[in-house]
Amino acid sequence: MNIRKIAAVLGMTALLGASALAAKKIDNVQIITGGAGGGWEVIGAAIASKANERFEGFPVTAIPGPGSVANPMIVSSGETAFGISYPNFLVCARDGLFPYDKAADNLATIASMPATVLHIFADPDKAKESTFEAVLDKKIPIHLALPPQGAGSHMIFHNVMTAYGLKQIEDMKAWGCDFYYANVSGINEAWRNRMVDGGVSTLNIPGTAVEEALSSRAGVILSMGDGLIARLGEAGFSPYTIPAGTYTGQKEDVHTVGLPMILFTRKDVDEDTVYEITKSIYENAEFLKTVHSSFKTFDPNTMCQGTGIALHPGAEKFYREKGLIK
Repeated sequence: MNIRKIAAVLGMTALLGASALAAKKIDNVQIITGGAGGGWEVIGAAIASKANERFEGFPVTAIPGPGSVANPMIVSSGETAFGISYPNFLVCARDGLFPYDKAADNLATIASMPATVLHIFADPDKAKESTFEAVLDKKIPIHLALPPQGAGSHMIFHNVMTAYGLKQIEDMKAWGCDFYYANVSGINEAWRNRMVDGGVSTLNIPGTAVEEALSSRAGVILSMGDGLIARLGEAGFSPYTIPAGTYTGQKEDVHTVGLPMILFTRKDVDEDTVYEITKSIYENAEFLKTVHSSFKTFDPNTMCQGTGIALHPGAEKFYREKGLIK
């Protein structure tokens, strides 16, 4: 072997050695996401794949789970190290508020990611108003299709009702409203067959199920109303504008609210591990945009914002280094 080949081999060996030294060895950990085959599982798998580039072997895996409501307690109990949920549920879990019967004060956040957006679509002749707040103010009787109890989307709509001032969704029945509970496909079927006057879905933009609904029957997406948006802001929601033309027949911007997907963990999870995972998300924003349409407008410089509860020290360390927090 000549000197040039020896130098090349030694150079490659040194490079591989340096790479091995740079990689951190950690125990196997899991990210609990949403239902099998859903968007959260896809996103979780993408995060895991990029995180594994920073660790020896492939210790990070994403697994399907029950979703936003149950995930905080699963992580808090130690069943998994990481999870995805929404900021409002993390706040309720931390404080032991409904729907949780005990506090999970050992949770901390890592990153805020693109929002899941609340869509309330309706037959304009039945809703009679352009905002959902006005429908409530005028006590217009409307038959809505809603996600079933226990689903994250059901709890989100419950949060809307309590922010408005009602104790529960069923209080709307006092002025003649009624409800049909079903999963996403069931909501669309009821809407298409004119069994209901409207439906509620929480989806990333653009929501395929909402497009299917509005393509099957003429309807409008209701804006929330300024007052209701402000009150929901106090409950962990963020204002969100659905641009005109996003859905069939949508001629104007719709002003609603969204909840960012939050990657979270426990306070006792290793600081260096969380630091590396935070860094891997930040540095792979362009890759994530190819994984799921919700990341189309993802700005990694906003990852530390709107997380609901406090950041994990490992995540905080990274954001300080980037100058994103002081």
